[in-house]
Amino acid sequence: MANQDLHPAQVVKQMEDQSSELPVLPIRFQRVSGYTTFEAEYAVTEGDLVFHFYVTEEIQRLPNPRHYWLEVFPAALEATAKEYFKAEFPRLKAAYTEEQASWWLRAKGFGMLLDPHKLVHNYFDKLDESLDSVLTDAARKTT
Repeated sequence: MANQDLHPAQVVKQMEDQSSELPVLPIRFQRVSGYTTFEAEYAVTEGDLVFHFYVTEEIQRLPNPRHYWLEVFPAALEATAKEYFKAEFPRLKAAYTEEQASWWLRAKGFGMLLDPHKLVHNYFDKLDESLDSVLTDAARKTT
């Protein structure tokens, strides 16, 4: 079988003959549970780490879960991410998704490290420790 040169016009013609839509592959998130301060899932996509955080049953039972989820959690998420990843915006981006009552975090470029899954789990541990500390301090102040 001989190699054939494809000219740009031929490539364009082949592309036009095919479907006009490019396939979009779903991001495969890995669910993580076992933390009392959040539920989470994460994925490595396009060299980045993408996280979704959800409220837990334990947090729902707090006297003011809305305050925790909309004020305490994002403050800890930001501080812990900056410290752990040694980065800031634009490498770190976070947002609240009201439809899902969830937080989203993207750590740009950190999915290309040698063991991104270990990095993720260590980050979850640090975030959980930080949030546990905040909750413990708040409980002490009320007693």
